[in-house]
Amino acid sequence: MKSTLFFLLLSAFFLEVYSQGFKEIKDTSHACSSMNLAYKNGEALGYYHEVEVMPKATISFPSIAQSLQEKITHSPESTGTITFQTLINCEGKAADYQFLACSPSDSNTCRQVLKFFQNEVTWQPGIQKSKAVDVLIRIEVQIEKEEIKVRRI
Repeated sequence: MKSTLFFLLLSAFFLEVYSQGFKEIKDTSHACSSMNLAYKNGEALGYYHEVEVMPKATISFPSIAQSLQEKITHSPESTGTITFQTLINCEGKAADYQFLACSPSDSNTCRQVLKFFQNEVTWQPGIQKSKAVDVLIRIEVQIEKEEIKVRRI
């Protein structure tokens, strides 16, 4: 009994701490279900932040970085980090993109990166208990002079 209670408290703490970097979803119309078990302050969110198998882009992040390098225009001296979130639904469709970090001086670059992800990147859904589910993820695009790196955070 004590170990179950400890596990539940630890899980609740982990979900609360892990979800702090996310924003509220603005458009839930593309979400598959509101029955998922992600909670914040005791209220169901209708999506997960972490699952057994996280959503995966159908092309690798290094390939995405290479495509961004070829397709977006930015100053060779540009440096900075662009962070955004998106909800990958149970069908692998991404929507509700929201910037979490983007320098106002690089707003054009930020828009180009987001447009690239919206139009060029497709996803495999996240899996929880052998079932495809909605997962809110964060993506970081780091621009260092002439090099671009992409990762899920």
